Amino acid sequence: MGIRLLIVCAVAGLCLALTYSITQPKIEEQERLAEQEAYMALFPEGAAFNEVDKGNAADEVSKIVEVKDNAGARLGYCVSVAPGGYKGAININVGVKADGTLSGIRIGSNSETAGLGARIAEPDFYEQYAGQAPPINLGEQVQAITGATISSRAVTNGVNLAFEAVQPML
Repeated sequence: MGIRLLIVCAVAGLCLALTYSITQPKIEEQERLAEQEAYMALFPEGAAFNEVDKGNAADEVSKIVEVKDNAGARLGYCVSVAPGGYKGAININVGVKADGTLSGIRIGSNSETAGLGARIAEPDFYEQYAGQAPPINLGEQVQAITGATISSRAVTNGVNLAFEAVQPML
């Protein structure tokens, strides 16, 4: 009985490892494409997107990408940030233009409550950030989602962290 269980577990483990090794590159490619799509949404005129050193940025900042146009002029930065929301990290891409204003934000994966906190990913909420100059205060430049103050505050905090990360580069 014990040997059979060992064999079944070994075969199941090998199948799982094989499935992972086959699907992982495809998953990474899809994540890269989604990231590029977010960058293009924030900087439609962007032609070159090059990752730069994030320096002493907060732990929530995972990546800073410099955006340039066809002529090589810097348009700004896309910052990937993941502040803690109500139910975990909220992945956000923040576009900061060279003049220090926001080109906008895009909400990525999150596990906020459906119908409440998940509404942060709706244009009615995230489009409020476009054109704003940080620091942004919830309730002033941006209105929180009713019943989802924690999620709304997390997004605003993430946007401010992204701005702080690139401010020395502007």
